[in-house]
Parts: sequence; C-alpha cells; structure tokens
Amino acid sequence: MIRVTTSLFLLLSIILIVGVVFADHFVTTPYILEYVSIGFFLSLFVAVFLKGKYSGFILLLAFFFFGSILVIFKRSDRNLPDDMQVLRGYGEIMEVKASESGWNQVFITTHAYENGGKLIPCSESIIVTTKESQNYGDQLVFQLELDRIKSKGNPGEFDVEAYYNRRNVRYHGFMGENDFRLVDHRPYSFHQFLLSIREWSKSLVLEYLPGDAQGLALAIILGDKGYLADETVNNFQDAGAMHVLAVSGLHVGIVMLLLNFLLQRMSRFVSKKAAIYLTLILTFFYAGLTGFSPSVVRSFIMFGVLLFAQLNSWNSYSLNALGFAAFVLVFADSLVVYDLGFQLSFLAMLGILVFYRKVSGVVYIRNKYLRKIWQGTAVGIAAQITTVPLVLYHFGQFANYFWLSNLLVMLFAGIILGIGLSFLFLGKVHLLAGWLGAALGILVAVFQYLIGWIARIPFSVAKGFDLSSGALIFLYLLLLIVLITGRLKYSRKVALVSVLVGLIFVQFERYSKLSTEELIVFNSNSPLVTYRNQGELFVFYSEPEMLGKIETMVNNYRRRLGSQTKYMLLRIGDQIMLPGKKFIGIDYKNRWLISSRKRKYMLIRNYKDLEDPAGIPIKMAYLPVTEEHELSLDNGAIYLQP
Repeated sequence: MIRVTTSLFLLLSIILIVGVVFADHFVTTPYILEYVSIGFFLSLFVAVFLKGKYSGFILLLAFFFFGSILVIFKRSDRNLPDDMQVLRGYGEIMEVKASESGWNQVFITTHAYENGGKLIPCSESIIVTTKESQNYGDQLVFQLELDRIKSKGNPGEFDVEAYYNRRNVRYHGFMGENDFRLVDHRPYSFHQFLLSIREWSKSLVLEYLPGDAQGLALAIILGDKGYLADETVNNFQDAGAMHVLAVSGLHVGIVMLLLNFLLQRMSRFVSKKAAIYLTLILTFFYAGLTGFSPSVVRSFIMFGVLLFAQLNSWNSYSLNALGFAAFVLVFADSLVVYDLGFQLSFLAMLGILVFYRKVSGVVYIRNKYLRKIWQGTAVGIAAQITTVPLVLYHFGQFANYFWLSNLLVMLFAGIILGIGLSFLFLGKVHLLAGWLGAALGILVAVFQYLIGWIARIPFSVAKGFDLSSGALIFLYLLLLIVLITGRLKYSRKVALVSVLVGLIFVQFERYSKLSTEELIVFNSNSPLVTYRNQGELFVFYSEPEMLGKIETMVNNYRRRLGSQTKYMLLRIGDQIMLPGKKFIGIDYKNRWLISSRKRKYMLIRNYKDLEDPAGIPIKMAYLPVTEEHELSLDNGAIYLQP
C-alpha cells in the first residue's frame, strides 16, 4: 500500500521520530552525546560513500542517531539547578496566555541567574502566573519563588507535569508587582506584528459577536480556545468534532481553497505563478496569526511543497511531502513529537493519503451531490483509521456519530472561516463589520446547536477505553502490518484479520477496565474517596462547600469510564458498608477511616491525627513526608486493593 520510492522521506521522518523518543526515554546523561554523534557520522558516511547491500538500512540508522542528537541537545537547555527554590535572574518573555480571570500564564526564558554572587548563563524556560501586564519581548530582572511542576496523579486527570515536560519546562512561580523590574524590550519584530494583529482581531470578535458565539468563533478562526465554555468543549468532544476547535490542516486547506477560488476569478490580472506565490504568502500570514501551531505548520509546509512542485512541473508525492513537513518540524523542535496536535494531524493526514481512495471506492454514487457527501465522509473514515488508537489512549472514548459531525464540519467550517476572515479584513468598515458579524454570529450559533444535538443523541459516545501504552503500540503494529502488506495478494485477508484482532483486543481491554473494582483515595485538599463497581461510581466527601471542585476532579475519571455517578456526603458518625466487608466512614473523633482487604486506613489531615491513628496512615498532600515508606497523597492518588 505504501511504496518506498514514493514515501522515502516519510520513512526517514518516522525513523527520526523513533530516535527522538528512544533517546529521550533511555539516554539519561548528555555525556553520551559524543558517542551518538560518532554513530551518526559513521553510519551516514557508510550509507553515502560505501554503497552496498545494507546501505539503505544504514541510512535509516543514521536518521535514528540524528533524532537522538536533536533531543539530547534540546534537553541540554535544562541548566537551572534541580533543587532551585528562589530564582534571582534575568530573562525575556517569550509567550503570554491571557485568560478571562485576569490571571495570565507567562513563559520566560531565563538568560542568567544568580548563584553565590555570580551570574550563571542559562537558557531554561519557566512558567509564571501573574496579574501584571506583560508583553512578548519584555526583558526583566526578577526574583521568584519556584515550585517544581507536579501532577496530582488522580485518575483521568490532565497530566500537567508531562505536558510541560514536553515543552522542556520544569518550574512554576507566581509574580507580583514587586517581584520584577522591566529593563528593556526586544525591538519590534514580525512576530510582535502578528501578535498585535491577533489581539486586534480578537477584540473585533468580542465587540461584534454575541457572548455565546464569541468563544467558538475565536476557536475556529484564530485557534484561541481561552473563551470556550466547558459545555461547548464537552459537546464537541462527544460529537467527535474537536479538531475544528484547534486550527489545523483542515483550516489551512480551507484557506488555500478560498484563496484559490478568489484568485481564479482574477486570472486575467494574476498569473498562475503569481497566484501560487500569493496563496503561500497569505496562508503563511494566516498560520502566523493563529500562532504557528505544529499542525498548522505541518499543513503549510506540506501544501507548500506540493504547490511549489506543481509550479515547477516536478513529480510530487504527497507522502513524501508529509514526511518532509514532519522532518522540518522535528528538526526545528524535537519535542514537537510529544505534541498531541502534531500527532493527530500527522496521523490523520497519513490515513487520508493512504486509505481515502480505498474507502471512497467501496461505494459508487452517481448523483454528484450525494457523491460529494460520501467523499467527505470517506475522508473522515480514512482519518479515523489512523487516529482512533491515539484518541482512545488520550480521551478514553469514541464518538459513534463522528461521520455525522464530520458532515457538519465540512458544511460550516468553510463558510465560517470565509465570512470570519472577511469580517476581520473589513473590520475597519463599521457598517460591513456589523453585517458580517451578525451573519457570523448566527452561523456559529447554528453550528454550535447542531453539534450539541449530535452529542445528546442516545449512544453518541462509547466510553471506558482506558488503553495502556502497550495496548497503543500493539494497535499501531497491527496497522503497520496492514500498510506493509497492502500490495500483496492476500492483503484483504490480512486487513480483515488485523481489524478483527484489534476490535477484540480493544473490547477485551475495555471490558476488563469497566468490570474492575476500584477503591481510590484522591490527591485533594479535602478528603475525597471513590469506589467503583459494576458500572457505578460512588464519590465520598465531607465538605459540601468543596463539591464544585470535587465534581471537576472526578469528572475526567467519570467521563473515561462512562459510569453512573452518585455523590455521598459523609458526616461525623456515618459509616457506609461496601461489598466484601469494606467500609468508608467518619468516626466520632472526626477521623476518616477506610477498610479494605482486612486492612484499615486512616486519612491524616493534621498532626493531631498522628497522635491517635486508628489505621495505616495516609497523609494528605499538604503534610510533609517524614519517613521513606509513608503513604502520602503528595505522590498522587492511592489505589487501595478492594
């Protein structure tokens, strides 16, 4: 199904990514860099100059070593001490993420820090939360109290530590007005120009569109999800339309099609060559306006390569263009391989390029309008083939009506983008901006309503897919077998067997997870224990004023399981009996007690509880660990054997 001659760059890029991941997980010291470098240059020399039977394999080995070198260099930026608590230094603001709450996230690259009265050169980034007004390019002297970024370790919860680790960020701090001093500002740049245009565009949307449509419009047009309501995000996730909320290859493709449509109407004044260059320039500007996310850059590079090849009448292969785009992104930032947007974008495009013709050829429809609908559906199915394992791994659920929401995305995304970009372009013309803003608001509201309707259809979401890393690798190995054997005589049988094995494996994993009895003590500031059995999830808590935060903590766990949830408020003297002689309760001394497998545990909420323990102590996260083998929620949620 995939020929090496038409996909060599794709293969090399995949090996490059494997080298990045391997070295990032198994190379624990930068001193091994010199040996990896020797391996790279030696294998490259053999592959290029000593051509032989195994030169192709050796070239792949060279790219593997090259990927390892890239990530070792990237991780070497971590040059702040591992035990840093107070940072006195000098740095520059590289990114500002504003929020409606007024608390902004600011990424600062530290250029130097003080240690023992000396300034030590540095290049590590930190993340700071502040209410102070900050701008890209501000150069600051600061003194900050830092904490290592650490996940709470609760089931189903967003792993903030892993997320920032993939951005090479380890430390977080708060910055007040007395914690910094502005000393300089980077000269005005193209990036700052794009940021100013983006902020002006955002203000235009907030001014002309109604409140309930603002968040979705900003997400679709500019990729800014900061104003989206939780309900909207949940509806799009349940309907299988999350990809439209993050500017991606879909948006870049639509923008290129819109530009091509307009320039074709101007063919008397604009030559084909000029039209291609103009399309690339304007699309690049749009990519910058949306923040140059990995999925957008991947799409721009890929489509740019294909257009440039068309311009020069070269033979071009889409798979090689995809591989080249991946290579450029990984070369620029090796940690992009961990970006979920990059992973989904890369896999979705791979699925479309490899499987679309096979899927669309299953059914032939004569009516051209119905055929267009089927072709759009086939694109969605082809993308799902390569992205489903990753979606199940990260989100634990599958949208059964993705094909229906995909039709809506096809219908609305292009119109919303077209009107939205026209609205931004004509924003200075008050009358036209008012009309276009009203039309855009109506379209967004209708789109939002229809997606919500799909999400509410019975059985719209299949939940309970809590795949392990091993299960994810196994599913992609099955997919790899299908790709490798695609041109053999028995390819259909191999594909059918692989699909059946994959479905049986996933359903077995799902059933095993759903039927597992679990008793979990959550890492929370207030006592929180959950018990799951036979499709029901019981949530025990004792502070009613914390219910909102508790529901937020439990929600991701619940969504992955699809369990019916019952919240149970415990008071002093309550004792809830569970199956198998287990119980959860609060005794008359106001002590949380949990009994499981003939063992009794006690939540330690303060030092007074330690004076009279009624079971094996489990310390709350805010209490310090004093002994090596203590049970502490500071290390994450604790799973008790039920």
